[in-house]
Amino acid sequence: MSTVATTLALPHPRGVPQRRDEDIKAEVERDVLPRIEGVDTTMVRILVEHGTVWLVGRLDWDGQAEEVRTRVARVPGVVAVEDRLRGAWDDHPVYRWHPHVPHLRRHPRGGAR
Repeated sequence: MSTVATTLALPHPRGVPQRRDEDIKAEVERDVLPRIEGVDTTMVRILVEHGTVWLVGRLDWDGQAEEVRTRVARVPGVVAVEDRLRGAWDDHPVYRWHPHVPHLRRHPRGGAR
């Protein structure tokens, strides 16, 4: 299991009026999360501070976090999305880039290094 920590900052035009944090939270809980098809968001909790939405909880798959972040970011008044979403199952490709795993490259003598 892996923990995903992501920040999604959104540019907003100057003329966009700010919404109350309670209104943003209510819309995300009532209209956004339940309507994401194929994603069980019952274990996701929300906190909104100054337009920044914090998502904390568990999803079925790690890859579903991107869809949740994108949908929440579309809500009017959202300035940024921070998440600490964790998937019960990892659906990311094996051996994707990791800071402690050297990239596979060809050795000068012909073998993999």
